[in-house]
Amino acid sequence: MGEYDRQHHVKLAVDEWGAWHKSGTELHATHLLGQQSTMRDALLAGLTLDTFNRQADKVVMGNVAQLVNCLHSLFLAHEDKFVLTPTYHVFEMFMPHKGARAVRTVFSAPQAKYMRDGKPADFWGLAGSASVNGNRLTLTVTNPHLTEAREAEIAIRGRRVESARARVLAAPDVYAHNTFENPRAVEPRDEQVSLSAGALRYRFAPASVTRLQMELT
Repeated sequence: MGEYDRQHHVKLAVDEWGAWHKSGTELHATHLLGQQSTMRDALLAGLTLDTFNRQADKVVMGNVAQLVNCLHSLFLAHEDKFVLTPTYHVFEMFMPHKGARAVRTVFSAPQAKYMRDGKPADFWGLAGSASVNGNRLTLTVTNPHLTEAREAEIAIRGRRVESARARVLAAPDVYAHNTFENPRAVEPRDEQVSLSAGALRYRFAPASVTRLQMELT
């Protein structure tokens, strides 16, 4: 596309994306292709949405498959019971990107190592995207490493960070999830972010999706 359509006249539509796991975790037998949504699915959602944001000039539509009781759901329901999934919380955290202007981001972090089909492989150490709306910069970041935190310095060219705050979705167990009995087992928490001489450093928790919102001058 970069070679043959440099002006981006042709847009990409991703009509369904999300994890499709083996059967066995659906909440009820009537849930066709139903599956439980865990913190692992939230990490996938963060990585995917940030990929779309980084390609905002090319991707015109990206639809998760599905919303309720099926595949990568945002909600689970049965009869009079209803619960938000970790994936829902990622969508809520990404809302400030809507209507904002995409900002180029460059990440540098040690890669996550793992075994794939018995062979060593690696994965992004940190991944994310950014957008600006007025004087507010929103940066969303996923740390996919299951056990290691990533401390990073965040440098913004041409502007100064006046203040910052964070919203973090994380859990000690990557398979942690919400249930009808414990609907708030996995949900975001808000954190204060301190600046030192105008510099911003942040420690991204293992297996986490983080939203940093910065007021710029």
